Amino acid sequence: MIAVRFISFFALLALALNFASAKIEVVEVASPSMKKSIKNVVVTPTYYEQDSDRRYPVVYLLHGHGGNHMSWV
Repeated sequence: MIAVRFISFFALLALALNFASAKIEVVEVASPSMKKSIKNVVVTPTYYEQDSDRRYPVVYLLHGHGGNHMSWV
């Protein structure tokens, strides 16, 4: 259990250091079922636009009730 926490800590640390040079944008997506636009945060690495052939993993985080689009940033 300690090893898992240790690895998780360093994975999160590496991710946080990568975010230090990331591009963060707020975009609005139309939701027909909710009849309104929903704000979303998109985080991409700095080199994302220069390396268009590379594929990147995607993570979707839902803030839940009481939060907003900035809760995970």
